[in-house]
Amino acid sequence: MTRSNEVISERLSKALNAVKGLDALGLKINDMQLGNARPRIQIERPPQHLAPKGAEAITPRCLGGDPQRILAAVYKGCLVEWSA
Repeated sequence: MTRSNEVISERLSKALNAVKGLDALGLKINDMQLGNARPRIQIERPPQHLAPKGAEAITPRCLGGDPQRILAAVYKGCLVEWSA
């Protein structure tokens, strides 16, 4: 297996593991990208008691012209993001 294929396989494995964990928590997954550094998973806003621990990164983004606040946390090696 080439190094590039190994990297993609590792990211895919991490992403699948995180998706299974998030699904087991009852969280809805909207999108997933393998990304350059680590997989990125976008979810619906979780209830307060189910938000992944360590959610601290707040990033402004413009979607359709409207600014949005995004919370993010690392979960099982993936970046998990949701609207604040």
